[in-house]
Amino acid sequence: WARGESGYEWMQTHPALKALDPMNLEPDLARLVQSWVTPTEQFYVRSHGKTPKVDAAEYRLKITGLINGDVSYSLEELSRLFPQTSGMATLQCAGNRRTEMSAIKKVGGVQWGPGAISNANWSGVRLADVLRAAGVKDSAKHVEFIGRDSIDNKGQVAPFGGSIPIEKALASETLLAWGMNGEPLTPEHGAPLRVVVPG
Repeated sequence: WARGESGYEWMQTHPALKALDPMNLEPDLARLVQSWVTPTEQFYVRSHGKTPKVDAAEYRLKITGLINGDVSYSLEELSRLFPQTSGMATLQCAGNRRTEMSAIKKVGGVQWGPGAISNANWSGVRLADVLRAAGVKDSAKHVEFIGRDSIDNKGQVAPFGGSIPIEKALASETLLAWGMNGEPLTPEHGAPLRVVVPG
């Protein structure tokens, strides 16, 4: 990988990945199936906007809402205050194999082949431990995640995000991950911290 001139975008330099749109990179299926664990440089990349620049040393995870007062943690605090763990999880874009669907009837979005799926060993801390330490209230029903990447949708700019039910957020396999395959996360895979929700 090499940084683009803007400092935000990454350009494809690895021959195992096919660029579909800027920063949407699909591994070659023949190479993808050669290993149970997808090497990081072959792991598919799905981006809805520019990759943000985030200084890991200055980064703070902020937690607000139905908890006992707003809290925030640095990466160092997360690693020191909570038990570290790891787990294998497969990620797949919801649009995987969209080219096959579009062959029947045109479907909007990135025209993925069958390679928008990859498997990695993720490391970090359990989201449940962090939420319980923050004093998540019994009335909480969902956890919303808001990224730092801004999405421009027809002139309206908002951060990318999503949510999961509180039961899944408190499941032991759901991680706040800073590592992937034994190395720190790369920017295109969510550095410095991302949520990984297996299943």
